[in-house]
Amino acid sequence: FAVAKRLHAGWGMNVLYTEQVPRPEADAELKARRVELDELLAESDVISAHVDLNPSTKGMFGAAQFKKMKPTAVFVNTARGPLADQ
Repeated sequence: FAVAKRLHAGWGMNVLYTEQVPRPEADAELKARRVELDELLAESDVISAHVDLNPSTKGMFGAAQFKKMKPTAVFVNTARGPLADQ
């Protein structure tokens, strides 16, 4: 939420997020929109991953997900390395 606040306030970025539980405070304060991962991948110019590493998130980003991104999209993995399958 802190990174989204800075990107929205500092650069006026629209914020999309995917999460199991909705974040009404993000929706209200940042005019953020909760979407499914595929929509987030297709629409985003910058994707910043902030999730814990566990069996369900290991390899969460791989070839299939990167193909869904815009060719100019920037992926920032602030989580544990194995989140992205390089």
